Amino acid sequence: MKIGNIEIVMFSAGSGDCILLHFIKEHFRILIDGGYVYTFNNYLKTYLERLGKMGESIDLLIVTHIDRDHINGIKKFLKVNGDAKHPNIIFVKEIWFNGFQNIFGIKCDACEEIPFVEKCVLENMAAQSIDQDENGLKDISFGDAESLVELIVNNGYDWNTSFNKMVSRNDTLEVVYGDINISILNPSEKELNNLTQEWIDELKKSSRDVIISNNHLFDRAFEGCWVYDENIENNYCNISFSEEEIFSWREKAELDDDIPDDTIQNLSSIAVLIKNEKKTLLFPGDCPMYQIKKYLPDKIDIVKLPHHGSGKSIDKEFIRTKKVDYYLLSTDGKRYGHPSEKVIGNIVLMLTLDGNTKTLLSVSDLPCILSLIQ
Repeated sequence: MKIGNIEIVMFSAGSGDCILLHFIKEHFRILIDGGYVYTFNNYLKTYLERLGKMGESIDLLIVTHIDRDHINGIKKFLKVNGDAKHPNIIFVKEIWFNGFQNIFGIKCDACEEIPFVEKCVLENMAAQSIDQDENGLKDISFGDAESLVELIVNNGYDWNTSFNKMVSRNDTLEVVYGDINISILNPSEKELNNLTQEWIDELKKSSRDVIISNNHLFDRAFEGCWVYDENIENNYCNISFSEEEIFSWREKAELDDDIPDDTIQNLSSIAVLIKNEKKTLLFPGDCPMYQIKKYLPDKIDIVKLPHHGSGKSIDKEFIRTKKVDYYLLSTDGKRYGHPSEKVIGNIVLMLTLDGNTKTLLSVSDLPCILSLIQ
């Protein structure tokens, strides 16, 4: 997909996200999230290998938050890519990611000893997150794998070098690369501190005396805890229906909004607004739209639907009042009830009414979505 100066590639990521932006004139590429391990193995790897052989690079890698459908493909990529100065696939110039050590303000290594009981609890937190891909096959185990922070640090990648401490609005509001302006809409330091404190509180349930030290086991347990947590929609509705079925989008569009998502890991997701040559692009990760709506302009050229089109992450008012040219949807519709019927219904409503929305672009295999984008 090419819009003006910007080429967008959406990789098949099941229920996850993996999106590559190429700003052609600036010769600048941004990779946002990596889906599952199979996303890297089956789709992303070949693409990046081709770019690497052409002497190209990933100028910025954004890992929006700790969730297996966003982070695991990146972990596999960095493990295979190896040393940042002598990569096996492609150069990555900077990585944005909020991990335990930069949120908490410590510099981890593998040296400092941890009390026995606390160590057992941390190991259990890390080891329990044996992930599976969407076919039920083992994806990646946090018990026998490095954390993303370890892969970044041990391989010498430039990590959050555009910031003083963490990727947050309180740290740096805007990062500029030539004619590319990236505004940080979310998270604030408050959300990141809440994320860390909630994890520490969980840790204290099993280990009364928690002593934070500079050991990478804390990174592994922190990522393992959040990556395993599944935010399953309560109102699951399978929209993988046959093309023969009659479906009233207008009727679904009038359904009441869902209760907004307030899960701490999604509230801590990195959300960015990118501006280039009069084009505005919104990539919120899994951050619910109410969290960032006050920072948004009335006109946005491209919006990646938050949390794969969940009805808890975007409401009717946003879709009906914001002028959006293109919505991007990344999901296969097989898990968690994504996308919401009323979200799609309202986008369809805008397609047929005043022309605010031009089209819906998706890597989905859902018949209802395919019928909209053909």
